Amino acid sequence: MEEKNINEQESLQIIQQMLVQTRNNVVKGKIFLWVGYSLALLFAVSLACLLIWRNQPMSFNIIWWLLFTYAVVIGFCFRVGKLSFGSHDGVKTYIEKTLHTIWTSVYAMFLILILTMGVDILYGDYDTLYLNMLVVNCCVVMAGIATSIIFKSKHVNVSTFLTGIFFSQLLNFGTFATRTPWRNMCSVLVVGLLIIIVVFIIQGHKLNRVAKREMEEQNKA
Repeated sequence: MEEKNINEQESLQIIQQMLVQTRNNVVKGKIFLWVGYSLALLFAVSLACLLIWRNQPMSFNIIWWLLFTYAVVIGFCFRVGKLSFGSHDGVKTYIEKTLHTIWTSVYAMFLILILTMGVDILYGDYDTLYLNMLVVNCCVVMAGIATSIIFKSKHVNVSTFLTGIFFSQLLNFGTFATRTPWRNMCSVLVVGLLIIIVVFIIQGHKLNRVAKREMEEQNKA
Protein backbone atom coordinates (compact mmCIF):
# COMPACT_ATOMS: atom_id res chain seq x y z
CA MET A 1 0.00 0.00 0.00
CA GLU A 2 1.38 3.36 -1.01
CA GLU A 3 1.81 5.79 1.87
CA LYS A 4 0.27 9.20 1.45
CA ASN A 5 2.43 12.15 2.33
CA ILE A 6 0.63 14.93 4.17
CA ASN A 7 1.61 18.56 4.22
CA GLU A 8 2.04 20.84 7.22
CA GLN A 9 -1.51 22.18 7.05
CA GLU A 10 -3.01 18.68 7.07
CA SER A 11 -0.80 17.72 10.02
CA LEU A 12 -2.04 20.69 12.01
CA GLN A 13 -5.63 19.78 11.18
CA ILE A 14 -5.11 16.21 12.41
CA ILE A 15 -3.56 17.46 15.66
CA GLN A 16 -6.44 19.91 16.14
CA GLN A 17 -8.99 17.15 15.55
CA MET A 18 -7.25 14.93 18.13
CA LEU A 19 -7.25 17.83 20.61
CA VAL A 20 -10.97 18.49 20.11
CA GLN A 21 -11.79 14.77 20.40
CA THR A 22 -9.71 14.42 23.56
CA ARG A 23 -11.27 17.49 25.12
CA ASN A 24 -14.78 16.22 24.35
CA ASN A 25 -13.98 12.75 25.75
CA VAL A 26 -12.54 14.23 28.94
CA VAL A 27 -15.57 16.49 29.35
CA LYS A 28 -18.00 13.60 28.78
CA GLY A 29 -16.27 11.65 31.54
CA LYS A 30 -16.08 14.77 33.73
CA ILE A 31 -12.91 13.26 35.18
CA PHE A 32 -11.43 16.56 36.37
CA LEU A 33 -14.64 17.62 38.12
CA TRP A 34 -15.21 14.23 39.76
CA VAL A 35 -11.65 14.01 41.05
CA GLY A 36 -11.50 17.72 41.93
CA TYR A 37 -14.64 17.95 44.03
CA SER A 38 -14.05 14.60 45.75
CA LEU A 39 -10.45 15.50 46.61
CA ALA A 40 -11.48 18.95 47.80
CA LEU A 41 -14.03 17.35 50.14
CA LEU A 42 -11.41 14.85 51.33
CA PHE A 43 -8.90 17.60 52.14
CA ALA A 44 -11.58 19.68 53.86
CA VAL A 45 -12.53 16.74 56.11
CA SER A 46 -8.83 16.13 56.84
CA LEU A 47 -8.41 19.77 57.86
CA ALA A 48 -11.44 19.51 60.13
CA CYS A 49 -9.91 16.44 61.83
CA LEU A 50 -6.67 18.30 62.46
CA LEU A 51 -8.47 21.35 63.85
CA ILE A 52 -10.54 19.17 66.19
CA TRP A 53 -7.94 16.65 67.42
CA ARG A 54 -4.72 18.50 66.52
CA ASN A 55 -1.66 16.47 67.53
CA GLN A 56 -3.60 13.46 68.74
CA PRO A 57 -2.77 10.24 66.84
CA MET A 58 -6.48 9.87 65.99
CA SER A 59 -6.38 12.83 63.57
CA PHE A 60 -3.42 11.49 61.60
CA ASN A 61 -4.89 7.97 61.54
CA ILE A 62 -8.20 9.25 60.15
CA ILE A 63 -6.43 11.29 57.48
CA TRP A 64 -4.37 8.28 56.40
CA TRP A 65 -7.40 6.01 56.13
CA LEU A 66 -9.28 8.68 54.17
CA LEU A 67 -6.40 9.09 51.71
CA PHE A 68 -5.79 5.35 51.38
CA THR A 69 -9.48 4.56 50.83
CA TYR A 70 -9.74 7.35 48.27
CA ALA A 71 -6.67 6.07 46.40
CA VAL A 72 -8.14 2.55 46.23
CA VAL A 73 -11.54 3.80 45.01
CA ILE A 74 -10.04 6.08 42.36
CA GLY A 75 -7.73 3.31 41.17
CA PHE A 76 -10.70 0.94 40.88
CA CYS A 77 -12.73 3.53 38.94
CA PHE A 78 -9.89 3.96 36.46
CA ARG A 79 -9.48 0.22 36.19
CA VAL A 80 -13.12 -0.50 35.37
CA GLY A 81 -13.34 2.49 33.04
CA LYS A 82 -15.68 4.67 35.06
CA LEU A 83 -13.08 7.44 34.91
CA SER A 84 -10.96 7.74 31.79
CA PHE A 85 -9.09 10.27 29.69
CA GLY A 86 -10.24 8.56 26.50
CA SER A 87 -13.34 7.19 24.88
CA HIS A 88 -14.97 4.11 26.36
CA ASP A 89 -14.59 2.08 23.14
CA GLY A 90 -10.92 1.46 23.93
CA VAL A 91 -9.62 3.65 21.08
CA LYS A 92 -7.36 6.41 22.39
CA THR A 93 -5.66 9.25 20.58
CA TYR A 94 -1.98 10.04 21.13
CA ILE A 95 -2.99 13.00 23.33
CA GLU A 96 -5.25 10.78 25.45
CA LYS A 97 -2.44 8.27 25.92
CA THR A 98 -0.13 11.11 26.98
CA LEU A 99 -2.62 12.38 29.56
CA HIS A 100 -3.19 8.86 30.84
CA THR A 101 0.56 8.35 31.31
CA ILE A 102 0.99 11.67 33.12
CA TRP A 103 -1.80 11.12 35.61
CA THR A 104 -1.04 7.42 36.08
CA SER A 105 2.43 8.46 37.19
CA VAL A 106 0.93 10.96 39.65
CA TYR A 107 -1.40 8.28 41.00
CA ALA A 108 1.49 5.83 41.46
CA MET A 109 3.46 8.47 43.36
CA PHE A 110 0.39 9.30 45.45
CA LEU A 111 -0.11 5.64 46.38
CA ILE A 112 3.57 5.13 47.29
CA LEU A 113 3.58 8.22 49.50
CA ILE A 114 0.35 7.17 51.22
CA LEU A 115 1.92 3.82 52.10
CA THR A 116 5.01 5.63 53.38
CA MET A 117 2.79 7.83 55.53
CA GLY A 118 1.25 4.67 56.99
CA VAL A 119 4.69 3.49 58.13
CA ASP A 120 5.42 6.91 59.68
CA ILE A 121 2.12 6.86 61.58
CA LEU A 122 2.75 3.30 62.75
CA TYR A 123 5.98 4.44 64.42
CA GLY A 124 4.53 7.74 65.62
CA ASP A 125 6.76 9.87 63.39
CA TYR A 126 4.23 12.63 62.61
CA ASP A 127 6.87 15.27 61.83
CA THR A 128 7.56 13.82 58.38
CA LEU A 129 3.96 13.41 57.21
CA TYR A 130 3.76 16.85 55.66
CA LEU A 131 6.86 16.10 53.55
CA ASN A 132 4.98 13.32 51.78
CA MET A 133 2.04 15.62 51.14
CA LEU A 134 4.50 18.23 49.88
CA VAL A 135 5.73 15.83 47.20
CA VAL A 136 2.13 14.93 46.26
CA ASN A 137 1.25 18.62 45.86
CA CYS A 138 4.33 19.24 43.72
CA CYS A 139 3.48 16.26 41.48
CA VAL A 140 -0.07 17.52 41.00
CA VAL A 141 1.21 21.01 40.13
CA MET A 142 3.58 19.64 37.49
CA ALA A 143 0.90 17.34 36.03
CA GLY A 144 -1.54 20.26 36.02
CA ILE A 145 0.91 22.44 34.11
CA ALA A 146 1.54 19.65 31.59
CA THR A 147 -2.20 19.10 31.12
CA SER A 148 -2.94 22.80 30.66
CA ILE A 149 -0.14 23.05 28.08
CA ILE A 150 -1.63 20.12 26.15
CA PHE A 151 -5.07 21.72 26.20
CA LYS A 152 -3.61 25.19 25.52
CA SER A 153 -5.32 26.46 28.65
CA LYS A 154 -3.30 29.60 29.46
CA HIS A 155 -5.49 30.68 32.37
CA VAL A 156 -5.11 27.40 34.24
CA ASN A 157 -1.44 27.19 33.31
CA VAL A 158 -0.69 30.59 34.84
CA SER A 159 -2.87 29.89 37.89
CA THR A 160 -1.13 26.58 38.52
CA PHE A 161 2.27 28.20 38.14
CA LEU A 162 1.36 30.93 40.62
CA THR A 163 0.13 28.28 43.05
CA GLY A 164 3.50 26.54 42.79
CA ILE A 165 5.29 29.83 43.49
CA PHE A 166 3.10 30.45 46.54
CA PHE A 167 3.85 26.96 47.81
CA SER A 168 7.61 27.36 47.34
CA GLN A 169 7.56 30.73 49.12
CA LEU A 170 5.71 29.15 52.03
CA LEU A 171 8.54 26.66 52.42
CA ASN A 172 11.29 29.27 52.11
CA PHE A 173 10.14 31.05 55.24
CA GLY A 174 11.27 28.06 57.31
CA THR A 175 7.96 27.94 59.16
CA PHE A 176 7.85 24.14 59.27
CA ALA A 177 10.90 23.90 61.50
CA THR A 178 9.30 25.72 64.42
CA ARG A 179 5.72 24.45 64.35
CA THR A 180 3.93 21.39 65.64
CA PRO A 181 3.14 18.49 63.24
CA TRP A 182 -0.58 19.27 63.02
CA ARG A 183 0.11 22.89 62.05
CA ASN A 184 2.57 21.74 59.38
CA MET A 185 0.03 19.30 58.00
CA CYS A 186 -2.67 21.98 58.03
CA SER A 187 -0.47 24.29 55.95
CA VAL A 188 0.21 21.60 53.37
CA LEU A 189 -3.45 20.60 53.18
CA VAL A 190 -4.56 24.22 52.72
CA VAL A 191 -2.11 24.73 49.86
CA GLY A 192 -3.09 21.32 48.46
CA LEU A 193 -6.74 22.36 48.53
CA LEU A 194 -5.84 25.50 46.57
CA ILE A 195 -3.93 23.40 44.03
CA ILE A 196 -6.89 21.01 43.65
CA ILE A 197 -9.26 23.91 43.01
CA VAL A 198 -6.96 25.34 40.34
CA VAL A 199 -5.82 22.13 38.65
CA PHE A 200 -9.04 20.09 38.71
CA ILE A 201 -12.09 22.23 39.39
CA ILE A 202 -11.22 25.39 37.45
CA GLN A 203 -9.69 23.40 34.61
CA GLY A 204 -12.71 21.06 34.52
CA HIS A 205 -15.20 23.91 34.20
CA LYS A 206 -12.99 25.65 31.63
CA LEU A 207 -12.84 22.49 29.53
CA ASN A 208 -16.63 22.25 29.71
CA ARG A 209 -17.01 25.80 28.37
CA VAL A 210 -14.50 25.26 25.57
CA ALA A 211 -16.05 21.92 24.56
CA LYS A 212 -19.55 23.45 24.57
CA ARG A 213 -18.38 26.32 22.36
CA GLU A 214 -16.71 23.92 19.94
CA MET A 215 -19.87 21.82 19.80
CA GLU A 216 -21.95 24.90 18.96
CA GLU A 217 -19.50 25.89 16.24
CA GLN A 218 -19.69 22.40 14.73
CA ASN A 219 -23.48 22.50 14.72
CA LYS A 220 -23.46 25.86 12.94
CA ALA A 221 -20.97 24.69 10.32
